[in-house]
Amino acid sequence: MLAAIYVYGIDNLVVEIDNEEVPIMDGSAKNFLENLSKVKLISQSKKRKYLNIINKVELVDGERKISIEPNHASFEIDFQLNYKNQIIGKQKNTVNLNKDNIADITKSRTFCLHEDIEKIKKAGLAKGGSLDNAVVVGEKEIFNKEGLRNDKEFVNHKILDLAGDFFLSGYRIFGKVKCHQGGHELTNLFLRSLFQKNKHKISVVELDNIDISEISKDEYTPLAVNA
Repeated sequence: MLAAIYVYGIDNLVVEIDNEEVPIMDGSAKNFLENLSKVKLISQSKKRKYLNIINKVELVDGERKISIEPNHASFEIDFQLNYKNQIIGKQKNTVNLNKDNIADITKSRTFCLHEDIEKIKKAGLAKGGSLDNAVVVGEKEIFNKEGLRNDKEFVNHKILDLAGDFFLSGYRIFGKVKCHQGGHELTNLFLRSLFQKNKHKISVVELDNIDISEISKDEYTPLAVNA
């Protein structure tokens, strides 16, 4: 949901949830964007606040690593996965959210290994999980009959996750993020470190609207809105 709000260009809204968590929908941002495209947006006069990266910041946690460095007037994500599973394998993609067409990113679903399903459910998680809202990957096959939505759906979903996680900072971002083997937990740790220990390496700037990237010519008509 947060990633959909970010890429659609919305900064000012109230979200009401009548349960314990945000609905998973189809496991991607697709349904959220479809609904956002049906509502009228209001352009406001106040300038947007952007988190601007002055110097590179990096966090290493074992085999996991994430960093952000200056990248003028755009938010770029370079993400790499490295799974032993032969279907997922080593996937890498780099996307600039201000310049690239990100239709594949917004449609990419969350995924899990078939062997991990029982562990996840025993932990009380993914109670509503099904093939309708997640890609389930076996040792040699994908259990979803329709297959993948794009060739890099696994890493593309991770990029979608990261975009939403960074919006939790309260700002849009000017910087290039490089992430290796990351996820929600690592991004959360990184943002905490960024604001608590690296304040001198970041600044907040107010600017008129910077265009967001093209989501999809056919399905959505995004309108950028100043907050």
